Amino acid sequence: MSMSHIINSNAATIVVDGEIFTIRRDFLNWNELMVALDAGDEARVKILVDIPESLKEVTSGRISVQDDGVYFNGEPLHTGLANRILGLIREGYQGLASPLTKFLDNLMDNPSRRSVQGLYEWLEKSNLPITDDGCFIAWKIVGPEFKDLYSGKFDNSPGQTVEVQRNEVDENIDQTCSYGLHFCSNEYLPRYGRAEGNKIVMVKVNPRDVVAFPRDYNTSKGRCCRYEVIREITRSVAPSLFGDSATVYDTAKPSFEAMGFYADDKGNVILIDADGNELNTGMAVNDDHSIADVTGGVQLLPSKRVIKL
Repeated sequence: MSMSHIINSNAATIVVDGEIFTIRRDFLNWNELMVALDAGDEARVKILVDIPESLKEVTSGRISVQDDGVYFNGEPLHTGLANRILGLIREGYQGLASPLTKFLDNLMDNPSRRSVQGLYEWLEKSNLPITDDGCFIAWKIVGPEFKDLYSGKFDNSPGQTVEVQRNEVDENIDQTCSYGLHFCSNEYLPRYGRAEGNKIVMVKVNPRDVVAFPRDYNTSKGRCCRYEVIREITRSVAPSLFGDSATVYDTAKPSFEAMGFYADDKGNVILIDADGNELNTGMAVNDDHSIADVTGGVQLLPSKRVIKL
């Protein structure tokens, strides 16, 4: 056997292919390392005990993650998003940190300092998820024929990409209704476009294309210059589809895309799968938790229990 280990209250000593590694419990990959050891996954253990190799897993494009921070083209970043990425890695959740590094890489192409500094915080406040390729998902309210409600010119049918010149989008946050392509969070849905026949579509926005967040309606909407229309969502389902449990939205897995969450009268978090079936997650609404997509189901974090779909 080429791998052996012993774990005490302060550290783990692991022998892999004759190399000895002493890993402290505050090691950034400790939780994931314990899972790999328990599974006897030698290949995974070898990556995790090698800090440079482990950090490469969440490095994307011009973003590099080192033990002391997150860097863009070699320069340290001091933003809430950078802190979030580093925190996830130190907790052993490289899988959740990786889409955020792709998001950050895209975001750094945005010429707006306000967007670079505040977009991720807006998404956290709005409970909107980041996609596996570093974009994010939001809502748009459109007319019965999928045309925008303001001009009636733009086709927002599923599969369409809608785009205007960036310099045509008003960047003034005090101009609440102005030029640009609009998207919104759950909070805005009850406040606009409730006429019979109007539709709600899910849109995918690259962070580089975000221009402004108007101050009205508790900053629950935004303006951008481009988005892709993913699918139509019913008004009743949309507010529960992401909620505070959604961390990463995987566009390659439509079963996860169709899920929603709600709390029953006892405060239990109930998951709705793609076929409308309801499953009790065993978590309460005030628990510190998140839900991630995995093959064949969803994984509850931090417990890591998997619910098969």
